[in-house]
Amino acid sequence: MVIPLQGVVTGALVASGREGAALRTSLENLVLNAAAAAILPLLSLSPPAALIAIAVYGTLADTFTLIRQLVRLGRLGPHLLSAVRMATPVVVRQPLSHLRGAWQAAAGASDGLIMMGSFALIALAAAQVDDETAVTVTALVSLMRTIIIPLKSYGLVGGRMAKAPGHELRPDQRVNLFGVVIAGLLLPLSATMIFAPTAMLHLIGLEAASGPAVLAFRLAGAQLLLEPITGFGAAALKILVGPSAAMTALLISVAGVALPVVAVLLVSANLSVASIWGALLSARICFALLVLRRCRSWRRGALAPVMGKR
Repeated sequence: MVIPLQGVVTGALVASGREGAALRTSLENLVLNAAAAAILPLLSLSPPAALIAIAVYGTLADTFTLIRQLVRLGRLGPHLLSAVRMATPVVVRQPLSHLRGAWQAAAGASDGLIMMGSFALIALAAAQVDDETAVTVTALVSLMRTIIIPLKSYGLVGGRMAKAPGHELRPDQRVNLFGVVIAGLLLPLSATMIFAPTAMLHLIGLEAASGPAVLAFRLAGAQLLLEPITGFGAAALKILVGPSAAMTALLISVAGVALPVVAVLLVSANLSVASIWGALLSARICFALLVLRRCRSWRRGALAPVMGKR
């Protein structure tokens, strides 16, 4: 119940130009989650008690996040509630005409549903191999989600900043600059995962993992090199072009590459943690190429008026 409200308030913060407040809230949540992850193992709880503790913490953390967001929304909070009250009877009177708009608004978040669904299917496939493969794939997916998901928020903010007037750089140059900054931030982590994967495995409790798991971590590190395009760039396109700008590319890479390859490997009994991440990396490369193609198309359209004036 709290998470949808968080999304609405976060959207209000971004729409009102308070991206800094939204980013500060995300960073605070990162610190809180890191502290919880460090403290919970020290409590030596039984598995059922640990699940309950995680659930209680998640509920409290989400509620605390919503409260902080509302406080940082300031005077816009009452206006937001007033807008909801005024819009409710209008939607009730003409629900069908507003469903189309709701679908368009949901298109911006459907990429998350596609990724969650594909990861769930891949985790189920990994569970058919052995316990080590299932645990390693799940842990690696969780690690990558922790790194990649914030890039979506950065991409949305970067897209808004690129479109804002009054800058010396063109919008495409600003997007390129932001992408280079993201790449610089990800490079140390990517290098660690590629050249010292055992250190990362130790941090997430998989120090006894086998050779295929080490190779999978190297492949995941290589994937991080693509995330300035596939994470940040794809999210920026939602602002620069439209909510579903990268949707076709994502569907092609997931449904056309990742899932079929994993299915074939599973049926042929060649599925392992390394081959799973090889399939995911191949899909991500495909997605990156399609996103770059979409970016070039947007760039040509954005530069057309400028070139016409010359």
